Amino acid sequence: MEYLIIAVMLVCNLVIANEWAKYGLLQLGIQRPPNTKAWGSALIGMATYIGYALLQEHTEIEFTFLTEYNLVQASLILLGPPFAWLLLKRAILPAGLFAYNKAIIRTTYWAIQNYRPGKKMPEEAKSLRNFTKAQETIRLFQKAINQQKKGSTVSGGQKEIDLDEIETDYDNLVNTSCPGCGMPLKAPIYAPQGITGNCMYCGKMVTAKTIGNKLYLHCFGSRMRRMTDRNLQNIATAYEEMGWLLRMMHQFHEAQDALKKAEELADQLLEKEPENKEYLTLKSLIFFRQAELLHTQGKSPEVAKKLYQKSLDIDKLIGEYQDHDLVKGLMAELNA
Repeated sequence: MEYLIIAVMLVCNLVIANEWAKYGLLQLGIQRPPNTKAWGSALIGMATYIGYALLQEHTEIEFTFLTEYNLVQASLILLGPPFAWLLLKRAILPAGLFAYNKAIIRTTYWAIQNYRPGKKMPEEAKSLRNFTKAQETIRLFQKAINQQKKGSTVSGGQKEIDLDEIETDYDNLVNTSCPGCGMPLKAPIYAPQGITGNCMYCGKMVTAKTIGNKLYLHCFGSRMRRMTDRNLQNIATAYEEMGWLLRMMHQFHEAQDALKKAEELADQLLEKEPENKEYLTLKSLIFFRQAELLHTQGKSPEVAKKLYQKSLDIDKLIGEYQDHDLVKGLMAELNA
């Protein structure tokens, strides 16, 4: 029985440590919706400890480990592994994720009192602008963006080129990019036996081989950093959320700049995968943020309506209707 109680409490502490590592302790208290993993584990852990105390008090079951005589050992077992996991989890989180998580949780929490779609809230905006934590949160978003701009660590890469769909130079070379670092690279279109070279930027070995009407490029070597689509998506999302916080602070020009950068990155992603639902969802949200920003300032109502409509069109395309009534209502305000 005692070992079971220890195991339950240890697992609960590990879950709490895992969520703490991802979001920070203070953010767990204001996360919306509440973090069910952390709070559920805390409740289960407390209930288990209370049950242990009641059993010890009112039954003849004897507990030998969870006693004051073994307080140090019990603390090491129940708190040591969770603390070690917290440090390890924080170390292996993707670059910038912890900063972004803290920033978006704060932004979502502040929106409860400081955001009404299409409405100016000057007193609340002033308070938020003067709030040290809000200014710190803008820096957290920027920190996440800067860390994501460094790219992700990869161990090489590969790409496939359809020779029927590209134009070649007079010397039968195709302009492409290194599968490893993404920098410009020229490759021969005719290499049936395979050919090997090196990227002049990252120095990694690149092989090219023609099979039918396809050219296959492979990059080999030690682990390297490169900008991936996931990095671009994360940066675009951070810019979009930072624009939302800046809008709540009535820093409209800065918000517009952030949303513009988010839109440019989303367009890059959609050029590669025009039907990707995640990218389309992001683009729809950016359109909404841009429209709502103009709406709040009372600027360019026709442009705002077009942006609202673009957001609705994308939502219809991907089958998302959750905010349909909200957007329609905001468009009706502009028509009034």
